[in-house]
Amino acid sequence: MAKSQTHIEGIYSIWRPGQESDSFRVAVKAPNQAQFVISSKTQPLLAQVNQYVKTQKLRREQAENDLHFTVLRDNLYQELKSRYGLKSYRIKEMLDLKGKKFNFEKSLQDFSDYKAMHSVGRAYSSILKKFWFSFFIEKMGCEHPREFITFKIQARTHVRTAKNKFDRPYSPNTYITLTKPLNEYMRFCHDIGHIKKDELFELNAELTLEEKKRRKLNPVRSTKTYTTNQMTQMKSKIDIHYAGNPEWKLKSYAMLFGIYTGLRRGNLLGLYAENLHPEASPPHFQVKDNVVSGWSRGQKGTIVLEDATKTSHDENVKIPFIQPSKETITEVAHFLKKNLTPKQRLLSCNPDTVAKWWRKICNEVKIPYVHPHGWRHSYATLGAIHVNDWYKGNPYLLQKCCMHASFRTTEKYIQGTSDELLKIFAD
Repeated sequence: MAKSQTHIEGIYSIWRPGQESDSFRVAVKAPNQAQFVISSKTQPLLAQVNQYVKTQKLRREQAENDLHFTVLRDNLYQELKSRYGLKSYRIKEMLDLKGKKFNFEKSLQDFSDYKAMHSVGRAYSSILKKFWFSFFIEKMGCEHPREFITFKIQARTHVRTAKNKFDRPYSPNTYITLTKPLNEYMRFCHDIGHIKKDELFELNAELTLEEKKRRKLNPVRSTKTYTTNQMTQMKSKIDIHYAGNPEWKLKSYAMLFGIYTGLRRGNLLGLYAENLHPEASPPHFQVKDNVVSGWSRGQKGTIVLEDATKTSHDENVKIPFIQPSKETITEVAHFLKKNLTPKQRLLSCNPDTVAKWWRKICNEVKIPYVHPHGWRHSYATLGAIHVNDWYKGNPYLLQKCCMHASFRTTEKYIQGTSDELLKIFAD
């Protein structure tokens, strides 16, 4: 008879060898009570576990690697834990990460360094350490990434039931944000030989379309976009409202330039006045730097990535003035150049501040608020509608002006529900 301790304090698994299969038993030692063995006759879940083991003719080693068995067993453990008031073991984090079988701390650092070459490694490692390692190592008792696959179903449940720092369940819109770091980490472990191919898995916790319909979920981001008329009228409204406030008129015009060009916030913040060329033929601007939050790179404040966009580096990117009309955006550019020195940024603030300032302007000027990310959707949507007039009928030119690596990305930014789209079919 083999006995082993589980990840729940006071629960012990017991295996007895049989002729065709082993049998599974559980011993419980509740606080201030003597240890006793649970009977299958009085515990339906235990009976169900053993029925499965017997039907499948499983030995202990086979059962502990069987996904259905582990789900049944863990459900039993949780029921016993709740019934007898038991607690899960909570080992110190550093001890967990430096387990006997696997050094999770070094693996996490290696993974973070690897991701930093391609994306924001710190964000991945933060979610892994706080959300996933605490689940697999502390709660499930895993000592190696190869054991993670055993708890795939529980991991999916973990995403859907875990609570955020406000003690509320995570929004379904954030499920992919939680699962992507784990999936990337598992692929990393496979690529460097920590786990085998049959130990690699991908977790998908997203709701099905039917579940989304039932729960009436809102999209993760607003689908609002600006129409051509709104983009033209907002300039006139800003002129009137901020006629006696040059500071906020200048900020408003800088954001108008971001709306008219569909720039990402980082690239809007990275523009100098000298990068605008309204006097050229054709009038255009040259993309300069990308200003990003320092947190993503483990630093305070902001970081300036010189001569870069999200998808390129050290390329001479020039975009013509097009939306909402060449005359309107050229007028905005002339105003900015007149009121800024050549080496002065159009906007000087943190990327997150752009949305706050624009909301303030919208409230004061009485124009609809669209989040800065929606500016890019507006640009792509209006560009698709007017592709013949503005982009010579060539979708490739629209893609380049959106600064997308492929037209497939541009298509995702085109909002088919916009008011501007409906106007095309109006009588």
